[in-house]
Amino acid sequence: MTACSHQQLYDAVQQGQQVECQKLQAEQYQQCMQKYAKPYQQYQQEREQVKK
Repeated sequence: MTACSHQQLYDAVQQGQQVECQKLQAEQYQQCMQKYAKPYQQYQQEREQVKK
């Protein structure tokens, strides 16, 4: 059994949230998709800044 990397886990959660966004109306959908469109590298950089 292979363990998932942090990026794979992050991507899976993001995709799941984007699927949930599809249930929303136009304006809410756009806001939701923007919220969950952050690339893993950006997330990781922001996370490192918070840790400092």
